[in-house]
Amino acid sequence: MHIALFNGFPHHFEVFGGFIEYCRKNEHELTIFTCKHNNNGWFSFYQFCFSPYSFQIREVNEFTEKEYAKYDAVIVTTDDDFHFSDHNMNWPNANNKIIAYDHYYTIRRHAIKKRIAIRPYLTTRPELKVFYPIYEMISKQEKLELLRSSSQTNIVIVGCPDNNADFLKYLDLKNTNITYIRRTISAQKKQDFQLVCPSIQFKENLPTEPMIDAIKRAHYIFLCTDNQNYTHYATSGAIGMAFSAGCQIIMPRKNNTEYQFKSVLYFEDSPSLENPDLDAVFKEREEILSKNYINLDNVIHETYGSNC
Repeated sequence: MHIALFNGFPHHFEVFGGFIEYCRKNEHELTIFTCKHNNNGWFSFYQFCFSPYSFQIREVNEFTEKEYAKYDAVIVTTDDDFHFSDHNMNWPNANNKIIAYDHYYTIRRHAIKKRIAIRPYLTTRPELKVFYPIYEMISKQEKLELLRSSSQTNIVIVGCPDNNADFLKYLDLKNTNITYIRRTISAQKKQDFQLVCPSIQFKENLPTEPMIDAIKRAHYIFLCTDNQNYTHYATSGAIGMAFSAGCQIIMPRKNNTEYQFKSVLYFEDSPSLENPDLDAVFKEREEILSKNYINLDNVIHETYGSNC
């Protein structure tokens, strides 16, 4: 099978990994048509991470109807990416070949008939199959070796503009090394976090390789928001990166209402930060990946019907 990913945005590169993993596991050919601007080294990271599996990365404007005909399935990696025109749904068998990757709790792309979700939307669309942007970035043994090499507990806060420093007040942060990574972090946000944790480090617009290295070395990833947008409506790239890199997530209890993850910890319980439960994290990662493969298989092979 030959699969294409389509991304017209200069972001959301972090979601590619799960699809590359799926294609590698199933020995599918993969071509990624993407905007390459502002990629911060994501493409070279993926090529190294998934080697010797090989896939193509091409400019998004090279995706034409002639190219489309070569693929068995085309996944639009963000549902509201209108660089992928609704007019394309007039191409032969488009209703069966083109799949929207839904990042939001409501349908934003009615022209595309087949879809799979980046997270569960139990309140609004419980029937929608889920494909988390998760892959085997690191093994459990590799993770253990990295954590043993650190004398402190490493914590990463990554992405999400609505992180709230108040959640850190639940925790004993002695002997911790906290790094906040985001493309841009406002002066006010920095001040808020420094009031709670004066030693926190801020890394803005970090290239992919050092960002991934910091996440691999992290014991925990904090998702410090209970904004309803992240509880019910959308998601944070931090979740996929945490499971991929074998980090235990700490989040507000409210945020797990629809995900229903089993390995996460809650700020409100004031958990100890000494030893993450890697057995639970890697077990859940395997369970998620197994469901990912089944769900995407089902969506690719389901028949929607002929084009109108």
